[in-house]
Amino acid sequence: MVSNGQRLRKLTEQFLDSTIQKLVSQSEVPLTTMETARWWETHEGGAAGRFEQRESINSTGMSMWLQQQLLDKSLPKFDELNALLIDCGIEPENVHFLYVMHLLNKMVASSEFNDSHTRSTNLVSEFVKAVVDRKVTIRSTAALLNIRFEEEIDKIGRLNIRTATEDDLWYFGSLPEYELLWHSTSSTRIPRSDWILVEVEREVETDSRGSFTDWFISYLWGLELVTREPLAIVNLGETSPYGKSSGGRSYTPLRSVPEFTGIPEFAAMKRILISQKDSDWISEHWIELGNIATSDDHFLRLAGTRFTDGLHRSSPADSVMDYSIGLESLLLPGGGPELSYRFALRGSVALSVTGTNRRAMFHKLRNFYDTRSSIVHGDLGDISDKEIEDAANFGKEALADLWLLY
Repeated sequence: MVSNGQRLRKLTEQFLDSTIQKLVSQSEVPLTTMETARWWETHEGGAAGRFEQRESINSTGMSMWLQQQLLDKSLPKFDELNALLIDCGIEPENVHFLYVMHLLNKMVASSEFNDSHTRSTNLVSEFVKAVVDRKVTIRSTAALLNIRFEEEIDKIGRLNIRTATEDDLWYFGSLPEYELLWHSTSSTRIPRSDWILVEVEREVETDSRGSFTDWFISYLWGLELVTREPLAIVNLGETSPYGKSSGGRSYTPLRSVPEFTGIPEFAAMKRILISQKDSDWISEHWIELGNIATSDDHFLRLAGTRFTDGLHRSSPADSVMDYSIGLESLLLPGGGPELSYRFALRGSVALSVTGTNRRAMFHKLRNFYDTRSSIVHGDLGDISDKEIEDAANFGKEALADLWLLY
């Protein structure tokens, strides 16, 4: 007896081959097009738009033609494939645009368009797996703009960390630097050679709506904990091939990673070099960090979230509040009397293992807590902006040291 998987593979191959033949025979559908990349180049006295072009497969035009064919079901073998997908348990309303249309778009947008062998081993295998096994591989990508690594990094679990290629960067133009505009009033240049791409691939249920935050956030935590600097990140989206989450790319903001407009002084952010020692530490603890970052009740999660939030605040006073909440969650669980005294006492004892003087640390923590209280109650008195900034820097270091002790 032939299984649904075997029947689906054979019919899918026939469907793709006959569809390509019909598409090629349609003279009104251009098979190639000039692809355009646009960007802004600033210069003295203003800014101007520029663009470049290159020839590529006309995936947009072909996709529009394919959608028209699906609407009247005129594609060869479409009825048979439609019926088999329903037999495999796919809801009839999902067959066209959550499965078949995605299959066709992937075909015309890839180099596999003219390669029947590759098509049968790659496109068809992925499609059959999504339909029969209800499993898909989702790929998510982000660009880290202000870091570089001392040495090349091997793949960490499901994380692939690599330097952006010329093909990755083509869409940002041929300039050696990428211009970021802040609030339309200021800008900073990011050398493209500094772009590091972090990619995550994971297998999920076809009809689930996963988030690559769960896999990526732990790596961000590790980077920011060891560098103690905010990361500049572009979320390049998430691709899911089939099923309910296959609407193309998702640009949902990452938790603890701000929108660009949340970094008003990006030009002042440091370019960070990740040492081999720090990189090895993150790699070793990545799974453990992930368990904390994605837990609903782990006691370190709130402190970690507040640490990354504090790094990205534009106001030092706001950063003081974030670091204070993180420290209090570790040092004062449950509250109680004499908060300032117990905060300083417990913190100085815990942090003394890092080699700091316990008495000096006690006074620094006490002063930090007093500054925090003044900010909360709006009673800054004679506290200067410099003192608040110093408190923020101290809170950042203390919280990172204490968090890493756990």
